[in-house]
Amino acid sequence: MRPLSLLLLDVDHFKLVNDRLGHAAGDRVLRRIGELCSASKRDSDVVARIGGEEFAVLLPETGPDAAQQFAERLRSAVRESPMVIEGENIVVTVSIGVAGATLRTSSIDALSRFADQALYDAKRAGRDQVVVCRPIAEPKLAQAAE
Repeated sequence: MRPLSLLLLDVDHFKLVNDRLGHAAGDRVLRRIGELCSASKRDSDVVARIGGEEFAVLLPETGPDAAQQFAERLRSAVRESPMVIEGENIVVTVSIGVAGATLRTSSIDALSRFADQALYDAKRAGRDQVVVCRPIAEPKLAQAAE
């Protein structure tokens, strides 16, 4: 099986940006995050906004450890790229969930669910961090037959 990883990225406290600075400012933040994602990816990677303030990055030929390193670089790039909106310096952070395809991952939907759970864990743990889904090891075939 060839390695494949998925990152789900969510802008932390995005509603506050919209509420405090307006939707035009929120749109600028989303465009900037999209630009940072695109600038960070390889030609073979795919970046997409999947709704609201959430983005997905599909990393072919990338295992979970390399995907975690990529996600950490991306998280840092977002945090270290403050925006000036209406004269105010705005620091935006993101939470990122990472999942790598395994033999247990039967579809892109399953991979997405694993990444979404990791994203939820990153948010629950305080935001502005990367969490990697580490699926439970598969039972050995001999044990499964019992």
